[in-house]
Amino acid sequence: MSYSSLINGERLFCHRFANGLRAYILEKPGYKRQLATLAVRFGSLDIKHELIGVGQIDVPAGSAHLLSHLLLEEEEGENVFQRFANLGASIDTDTFKNITIFQASTCGNLLEVITELIDFVHRPYLIPELTEKTRKIVEHEIRTYQGDCRWLG
Repeated sequence: MSYSSLINGERLFCHRFANGLRAYILEKPGYKRQLATLAVRFGSLDIKHELIGVGQIDVPAGSAHLLSHLLLEEEEGENVFQRFANLGASIDTDTFKNITIFQASTCGNLLEVITELIDFVHRPYLIPELTEKTRKIVEHEIRTYQGDCRWLG
């Protein structure tokens, strides 16, 4: 792991894992709130995707946003928001032009929150009925924001 000293006593720690995943920790002295962000290079403008062993495939517009919604869904009786609340944390997702982020905020239990965040993103609950219901919600959101120049690419 390497680090860089920044202004105001801040330090940025960086580590690249063998699988290519990069982890960054920004230490901000005096702050109590801690954020854990997992970013995926798949955003609202991505309509082609490279699959290992398959090659390039076309994906429908809005796929990144749809997946961010689907990841918030859980099996019946479970609630991802409650799982994070039990750790004293909250969860949010945002889809941008070329990236989708999953962010958890906490004032403690950071390692547990990071573990939950990684588990949440890497173990999706995807079933056809849920995917269709969520697709309709995302399509409605897209229609709602189509006239908003801040939302459009």
